[in-house]
Amino acid sequence: GNSVLATMRGSGCIQRMWFTHSQFRSPGLLNLKREHIKVFIDGRQEPAIDIPLEELFAGDHPAFPKPLVGEGQGGYYCYVPIAYQNGCKVVVEGTGVRFYQITYRSFPAPAEVASFRMKADPATQAALQQAVQLWSNLGDWQALQLGQTDRVELPLALQAGKSTRIALPAGPNLVRAILLQADEQTLGMMMAGIARGEAA
Repeated sequence: GNSVLATMRGSGCIQRMWFTHSQFRSPGLLNLKREHIKVFIDGRQEPAIDIPLEELFAGDHPAFPKPLVGEGQGGYYCYVPIAYQNGCKVVVEGTGVRFYQITYRSFPAPAEVASFRMKADPATQAALQQAVQLWSNLGDWQALQLGQTDRVELPLALQAGKSTRIALPAGPNLVRAILLQADEQTLGMMMAGIARGEAA
C-alpha cells in the first residue's frame, strides 16, 4: 500500500530528492495528507528518516536546513546528502506519488562512509552549517571564504564563425564563473544566433 521510490545496494549517498506539487490546485505534496517519507539504510528495520514530506522540505528541521531544502518552481527539493554503508530504500506512505526524482551516487565497496543519522555528530553538523553558509552567499567571494581567487578581465572582439582564445593563470586552478558583458546590439545578435542554433 506504500510507494517504494528507490532501492540501492552497497554503499553510496542520496544527493538529491525532488517531488512535484500536489495534483490538486492548492499548493502541497501528494494527497495533502502529510504522507511520511521513510528512508531505510544499512538493512535496518527502523527507518533512519521518518517524517512528513512537508517537514523534509520546509527548512525547519535541524537535519534539513534551508537553503539545502526548499520549494521552487515545479516542486520541492532536498540536497542534504543521505549516506549509507550497505543499501538504502526510499518509501513514501500511500500511492499518491506521481512525479519524483531520487539522485544518488554509488561508492566503491568497501567505502569509508558514515551513514546518515537524524541527529548528526558535531563534525557532520559543522559541515552542514558550512554548506548552508556557502549556499546562502552565492557569488559573494568574501563571504564564501574560498581562499585565493583570481579575477581575469579581458576585452574581447568576438567575430561570427571565429573562435577566441582566453589566457588563464598557469598551474592547477578551478574556473568558478564566466561572466560576459556586452552592449545591447551585441547581446541581441548573440540571442538571435542562439535561437537559430548558431551559437551556444
